Amino acid sequence: MILRRILASTVGIVAVFACLTCLFYATRWIQQFNDPAVPLRLTAVGELVLYLIALASLAIAIPLLRFSWTGRGGRSMTCVRPILLGIGCFFPGFAFSLPVTVLWARYTWPGDGQSVLGAMEISFYIGVATAIVACIVLLKKRVPRDRWVAD
Repeated sequence: MILRRILASTVGIVAVFACLTCLFYATRWIQQFNDPAVPLRLTAVGELVLYLIALASLAIAIPLLRFSWTGRGGRSMTCVRPILLGIGCFFPGFAFSLPVTVLWARYTWPGDGQSVLGAMEISFYIGVATAIVACIVLLKKRVPRDRWVAD
């Protein structure tokens, strides 16, 4: 039991630091709205992604830290947790697909210095798809199967 509490507190603290890091970069990214060289769409999507990742990591950190302090895990039946966990899956989908897409972009456009930007955009879409699929799977696991069967 004590090992679980230590592990929960460690992961919870890491999640809090991830939340603070995302919020730090999100507040610095706000300055890009005034830059005419950066497209508005890119800035708005970047802000949205950073704030959603910060919210998801905070939603993961709070129950873990609560469990590590009290020793009791609270089970909630709301749909908010699966949605936030699904949003939190954006970053792993983005990060794990980025090396593959960078290799693909450098192979497709050899010698082009900006081929990495195309790879980042493709990895962004893969991250969004990962978040959507994770939300669907987690919500399906949350809802009991007999709820959908008509009596």
